[in-house]
Amino acid sequence: MIDVKISRNSGGVIRSFTVSGHSGYAEEGSDIVCAAVSTAVQSVAIGASEVIGIGSCDIKTGEAYFEWSCPEGLDEETLSKLKVLTETAYLVIGQAKEQFPRYLRISETGGKKC
Repeated sequence: MIDVKISRNSGGVIRSFTVSGHSGYAEEGSDIVCAAVSTAVQSVAIGASEVIGIGSCDIKTGEAYFEWSCPEGLDEETLSKLKVLTETAYLVIGQAKEQFPRYLRISETGGKKC
């Protein structure tokens, strides 16, 4: 099962994703659950860095592991742009969970959802 942990700041903005595990839906290279989740969180990391220009986000990767986090204290305009990226990824992951509930778990900590 893929375990997705989402952390929100006090304002409800997602500031980190931690993804670990294998879904077990299909063999490696053919697993659409893994592909959906991986694409969603990597899109946030790439978008935050390359599109929005936030250079201070942290990425950690390993076998069946991906962690992305951004620091507190971003200005309102940057935070607003980041919110669009992270909430979109959250919705994509949520749809994957609805379609494949046996293969994906989502948990959240922190402030209220935006």
